[in-house]
Amino acid sequence: AAYLGVAGGFDGFLDFVVRLRAELGVPATLSAMGVGRDRIAEMVAMALEDPTAGGNPVKLTAENTRALFEAAIG
Repeated sequence: AAYLGVAGGFDGFLDFVVRLRAELGVPATLSAMGVGRDRIAEMVAMALEDPTAGGNPVKLTAENTRALFEAAIG
């Protein structure tokens, strides 16, 4: 937030991202993008293999990654 000059800490940054998403027309959920629950297993496998996964502050497991995608599908 501070780097972008956004006031309000996390809440201000979240508001900034939500407004930017709306301005760009980016859907709020994966299902709004056309991604169905039938793709969760595939996405979990891909996420766990992604080379950037190691940089995540929370270690990705099949369980927490599945929960993340289930929430993101909405």
